[in-house]
Amino acid sequence: MNNFRQQIFLMLIITMGIFFLNCCDRKRPTEKSGSGRSFKKQFYQFDVREKVPDHIQTLENVSIFPSDSDAPYSIKLIEEERFGEKGEPFLVKVASCVVDNRGRIIVRSANSSYEQQLFVFNSDGTFHSKLGRQGKGPGEYGVILGIHSQNGRIYVLDHTSKRLNEYSTSDYKFIRSILFEEWKAPDNFKFSSVEPRHDGNYHVTFLSLGSKSGFQEIIQMVKDHEGKEVNFGPLKFQGRYKITSSTRKSKISTPTMPISFLGTTRTALSQNDVLFTNWSREFLIKKYDSTGKYQSAIYYPLLGVPFVLEDYTKSAVFSPDAGEIKKDLSANGIDIPDRLPVIDRLIIDDENRIWVALPTSSSRDTYEWWILEENGELLAKLKLPEQRPIFDIKNGFLYSKKTNEETGTEYVVKYRIVLTEK
Repeated sequence: MNNFRQQIFLMLIITMGIFFLNCCDRKRPTEKSGSGRSFKKQFYQFDVREKVPDHIQTLENVSIFPSDSDAPYSIKLIEEERFGEKGEPFLVKVASCVVDNRGRIIVRSANSSYEQQLFVFNSDGTFHSKLGRQGKGPGEYGVILGIHSQNGRIYVLDHTSKRLNEYSTSDYKFIRSILFEEWKAPDNFKFSSVEPRHDGNYHVTFLSLGSKSGFQEIIQMVKDHEGKEVNFGPLKFQGRYKITSSTRKSKISTPTMPISFLGTTRTALSQNDVLFTNWSREFLIKKYDSTGKYQSAIYYPLLGVPFVLEDYTKSAVFSPDAGEIKKDLSANGIDIPDRLPVIDRLIIDDENRIWVALPTSSSRDTYEWWILEENGELLAKLKLPEQRPIFDIKNGFLYSKKTNEETGTEYVVKYRIVLTEK
């Protein structure tokens, strides 16, 4: 039974996918700005808030941008290379990839038995080596929650053995493991995830415990490899809403997931350890310095696309049914929203540009990526289907994936990013 549950959990991780964004457009009329200057609104789909909320207007150092901001650049992705399309190893299901400091690509893939594997490819698309292997010994891994590249190392979050494995990018050999328990969680919290920082420390995320339904809390701290706290925050954010298993009618032991449509906090680290955060129901992005001190925020008054609960429960993995959700939220005085969260993903590239993904329909089959300068100014918009998630953005290239229509297998694609002034 345990093996079956682990396989189900692994399938969930692989299929949940990183969503990618773009949208169909509609034209709005020409309006006047606050200064009286006329401007032409660009083709645009998302609805706009009638009023900027008070909690945003009173926020310190917040830059509020007009919803009809025109992107000064068009963006085009030009395919440069493919990884794992032909020859050994074949990539059956690509979950993610990262680019290391040597320009090599580390791909996380699952085989037909749902076992996850890590493959290293050279920048020209040729296979270099495997990274570690399945198992519980030194340098081995089971279910992988994520991979990162920083400081000449590859970091692998091994859920099975509850540890972070570290490998050198000089020879891709195992260096050490750090058990998750070394990063002691605050009272009533549990370890959730970890991301390496440029300064050699670790940005650790903890999630609140509790058996009652409600919004989970997120605490983020910075610790060293021995588990000692480093000068930072800690910062506390609101997480997803969780419906406990006691509300479920089924007695079958299956994984339960927090419901996503009520929102969650998304975070991303820059190359200089600056933290960006977003409560997904608002296009509000806050910036914190490397010690966790609030610096500034950017805001666009956009609304998410219309939301239908029944459509959500049909497509969501391991979701309670619509009746259970309505009953639980009603008992806690929470209304069913009529719109999805406006932002689905947040990425900071190696040039400190901000990439945010906006779902364009309730099915989330298409996304629109907004690319912003660090100060919030809109640069460009990029349309991508859900099947082409963004894995990494580095050195002027974007890494995603495609599917081989003949074999059904997947492979990683490297695109050159071309920005052209309009």
